[in-house]
Amino acid sequence: MSLEAAGLAAALYAGGMYLNAKFNIRDDLSALSSMRKASRYFARAEKENRLSVWYIADAVFKRHAQQRAIWTRQESLSFQECHLRIIQFANWLLIKGVGPDDCFAMYMKNSVDFILLWFAAACIGAYPAFLNYNLEGDSLLRCLKICEPKLLLLSPDEDCVERTQRDGGAIRDLEIETIVIDVATKNEVSSMPSVVPDDSYREHITGETPVVLMYTSGTTGMPKACPLTHRQILMSGAHLEPPHGSIPGQHYWYNPMPMYHGTGGITSFGVLLSGVGIALAPKFSVSQFWTDIYESGATHFIYVGETARYLVNSPPHPLERQHKLMCAYGNGLRPDVWTRFQERFNIPEVVEFFSSTEGMFRLLNSARGSFNVGSVGRHGLLRRMFLHNTFVLVKVDYETGDIWRDAATGFARRMPYEEGGELLMALPNKEAFQGYWKSPDATEKKLCFDVFRKGDVYYRTGDSLRRSSEGLWYFLDRLGDTYRWKSENVSTAEVAEVLGRFPGILEATVYGVELPNHDGRAGCAAVRLSPEFSATPDYEALAKHLSKSLPSYAVPVFLRVMRTGSYTDNHKQNKVPLKKEGVNPKLAGTVVPGGDQDGFLWLLPKSGTYTSFTQVDWDKTGESQPKPVREVCEPREPPVRTSVSTPHSSSSQRELFDIEPRIQLQAFLKPLPARIKSDDVAYLISKGALSLPGVESQNALLRAYFEFTYPYMPILDISDFLHALTGHDGRSGQVSLLLFQAILFSGAAHVQLDCLKAAGFATRKQAREELFRRVRLLYDFNYESDPFVLVQGLLLMSLWYDNAEDHRNTWHWIDVAFSQAFMCQLHRDSEHSLLRVRAKKLRRRVWWACFIRDQLTSVEMKRLPRIRDGEYNVPTLDDDDFEFEDVHPELMTVWRAICPWIGDEPRQKDMATLFIAKASLCDMLAEYSFISHSIGPSDITETLSHQLIESHSSRKNSINLRLPSLKRKLEGWNEALPDCCRHRLDKMNVSENTGIEWNAMVLQIICRSLVLDIERISTSSSLPQEQLDQGTAGTHMPAENGMALEGFCQSTQFMKKPDNTNDTTDLAWVSPDWVISSSADRGVPQFASASYWEEHLQKEEHIPGQELVPSVAEQDCDTEMAEEEDAQEASLTSESVNGISPSEVSTVADCGFEALGYGDIAEAMFFDRNFRFCSDELDALFSSDGEAFMVK
Repeated sequence: MSLEAAGLAAALYAGGMYLNAKFNIRDDLSALSSMRKASRYFARAEKENRLSVWYIADAVFKRHAQQRAIWTRQESLSFQECHLRIIQFANWLLIKGVGPDDCFAMYMKNSVDFILLWFAAACIGAYPAFLNYNLEGDSLLRCLKICEPKLLLLSPDEDCVERTQRDGGAIRDLEIETIVIDVATKNEVSSMPSVVPDDSYREHITGETPVVLMYTSGTTGMPKACPLTHRQILMSGAHLEPPHGSIPGQHYWYNPMPMYHGTGGITSFGVLLSGVGIALAPKFSVSQFWTDIYESGATHFIYVGETARYLVNSPPHPLERQHKLMCAYGNGLRPDVWTRFQERFNIPEVVEFFSSTEGMFRLLNSARGSFNVGSVGRHGLLRRMFLHNTFVLVKVDYETGDIWRDAATGFARRMPYEEGGELLMALPNKEAFQGYWKSPDATEKKLCFDVFRKGDVYYRTGDSLRRSSEGLWYFLDRLGDTYRWKSENVSTAEVAEVLGRFPGILEATVYGVELPNHDGRAGCAAVRLSPEFSATPDYEALAKHLSKSLPSYAVPVFLRVMRTGSYTDNHKQNKVPLKKEGVNPKLAGTVVPGGDQDGFLWLLPKSGTYTSFTQVDWDKTGESQPKPVREVCEPREPPVRTSVSTPHSSSSQRELFDIEPRIQLQAFLKPLPARIKSDDVAYLISKGALSLPGVESQNALLRAYFEFTYPYMPILDISDFLHALTGHDGRSGQVSLLLFQAILFSGAAHVQLDCLKAAGFATRKQAREELFRRVRLLYDFNYESDPFVLVQGLLLMSLWYDNAEDHRNTWHWIDVAFSQAFMCQLHRDSEHSLLRVRAKKLRRRVWWACFIRDQLTSVEMKRLPRIRDGEYNVPTLDDDDFEFEDVHPELMTVWRAICPWIGDEPRQKDMATLFIAKASLCDMLAEYSFISHSIGPSDITETLSHQLIESHSSRKNSINLRLPSLKRKLEGWNEALPDCCRHRLDKMNVSENTGIEWNAMVLQIICRSLVLDIERISTSSSLPQEQLDQGTAGTHMPAENGMALEGFCQSTQFMKKPDNTNDTTDLAWVSPDWVISSSADRGVPQFASASYWEEHLQKEEHIPGQELVPSVAEQDCDTEMAEEEDAQEASLTSESVNGISPSEVSTVADCGFEALGYGDIAEAMFFDRNFRFCSDELDALFSSDGEAFMVK
């Protein structure tokens, strides 16, 4: 291969790396490869009748004999020592009557013996059943009856032994031998032979034989035993490669989670099977955690979500950063804790997984930066295609908890991934789900049939999720009858049954309710009492009955004593209205008919009885007293007082970014929701998220917003907003703090720089960073729950772009905005809804603002738009969709101080016309996007399902058919453009600087940029000139190449005038990077003169296809490499350049992409201009106020 070809191969490989980062291809290929290896291993083991996991353990423990296997606070064992004791336990179990296919139950806390007994069971072909050691009474008996064990093994802890003796002999009646694993028992075990029982004890094992029974409440119903089989262990591939960068003998996993749960138990078992050691704690302890991590030398640890919160909320520990931790692995980590958790404790990687004990699916998300914080899993492009009809989201009837089905067809409705729904898993047949142990009815409830067609079968996860356009999965909610309290799942059916057995309870409906400043949901039982019990209630006896029969976390915290029941039309218990009212006495009766006659009681800790729960008690649960937050790595900003005046008042200038060390917000702002915990409130205060600028600064920022940003995105009801803003007591309405902070942030792009400098900020960028940080904190801490308000705020947040490394940039925020927009049905026409007329108009404007932002950023980032024809039915905008306020004279003076154009109807109509014209232009931009990606909007889904990228010839055919039509549409748009939008075409010398002129300039930049890129595609697609001439016959664009380029140059020059108050960093949202790259492709200096453009175009006129990729590459690429890549791409458009023939190009392309499994599509990818070798992040630098910024 020639030197030039070798260089081209290197460039292609770099392109492959870029594609991997964008589409997560390497992880997809790795996952698929691991599945293939595991499948081959299983097939070989099945053929040799060696399916038992013992054969893996035996080989691993011998191979790593001298390495440390298990560490505890009392002892440390090598793999060799563990192997010996496992064999002795196996022989001891045989003596006790446990043999192949037998079960024994383990009611034990975390210990070395717990693990060794599990492996010992595998050695003799038996299996243990792990019991939650918090269970007692009926719950414990039910679990024992399900698994029918030969033995019941207990920890020597007194509380474990005592709980099994409180049943009055019921366990003895089951004729189960109970043995405490105490010192005497261990001595007995140590005397057992050290010879491995022969293969005959394991020859009966098939793939479906259980390795262990783990109990789970599932999504509904009683505790059920779920078998983890030998097939599942072998197919997981845990034994084939150490997990998450672990190296045997060097790395250790710390597990403080209970082994009877899947997170702690299965993870620890799999880690040991890979040859990596573990460190084991008896239970999680905040005070002991960092000491254990330090002394054990742990490099990984296992968590659940609450664990992270407990650690974050704890005082600093001297060892909390003196560790070797590489990774935290677990589930349930909340987004509001995630970043603080990683940053405070210096944990490089968090691996969050999402699964179920049933083992039917698994999602995994490895997070090292901020890009995928809060996600429970990620699927790259390959897995999204392969699993498109396996991981399915469906609409749920939240009234009944059942899958929603169409009345006519009986089939379910599939939900868009980005909108979310209950996750279903497609199965080949119902036998593919092994089901619950000896519980066929419970198994049947987890399956659903005839979902999309007759005969299909799906597994119901019982959880609602969504998936972003980047393939990131996010957990939304838990469906069904289970709620989570004190880190445990509580089955409402079990609690209701226990309540029903108490004399005096006629009926009980159990559900979880949210409480202010508490994680999870507290149990509440809505009960109907017998007349006898009502006459002489004994709630102490009821509390004792519940405490005896249920684990402590399952005992209901609240009782709602009802006069009548709550039912659906088909006489089922209806929990929905009960959940909506919760336990706030003030809400009783607002949803539940007759509920205002109900009474509430609660069980206070250590009180032993239920007592009255009043409105005063409820109010106290919502009190939030901020505690000082001690930061380890970050200095605290000094707290100072801030004004409490409303924005319209005038006073002396104050500091722009004061911190308000209290919770009470100003009257025009919605108060903090009670769900935000006191510690989180304190954190928000310390970071200034609850503070506002001084009054004069607020007014200046608001004026800038209304002058420049509002015409760009008219997403507010101006009258409602201004009434709320200028009210003194909040009675005229209140504004979301998140939305208000977002408005101030957007105004900072245009406010006079002197205003920002007076507040102590050297640059505009510094001020915008601070204001955006506040908005983002409010979003991260779930301040706002209204999806419509979130859409408004997120659209303004999308005006932020920091750098290429910050993945939560424009594209991310627009993506989230669309998810919320779909949630509140903005994509549906609201004309026939019951909303007020103003609300309908506002919804239409907000939807079209989403559409416009989507189109601009999609072209800017070279991605397909999120929304396509047929996915929305919102009519196009007209003047009737805008409000032209007739303001009372008394309000005019006040409102004009904030909104300069209020009451000026001609000016407002010009603004409306500009926005309507931009929406129409972006409609054409949508067609451009699909042409540039060579995929039509009508067949995109089908195309992506069958192939990654169309061939080069298909791309040309698509352009041949659609480009001339698009040119004619654009010409028609130009001809019909109203005067207020057209005047910039011929007159560029701007003397004034109003928001309308700014937005008119934006419109022209978009138009001219589209003209330029259409011309670029026309040239680079190598269409016959006759066809182009024929397709565009009779069309005369008023702004063709030279004029478009000159106009663009002059427009950007105007925006960069030294006396211009507008922040040109916001070219990020007015001008996509393809605007700049159109000039950068030709090597044009920024803000070149018109004569330069004319001369340059004359030189290039007869050199089609000689365009170069942007010459300004990513920050970590040097200029020489960028120029080399430009030359390589340009060379492909000719038949033979520098001796590299087209056939050699194909060979080189295959070499460059083969490592990623992309060899077969490399040539098609290579010819697609939209997959450039340089990053999407184009570093086009301008200078203003001494600032450097990136256009994006």
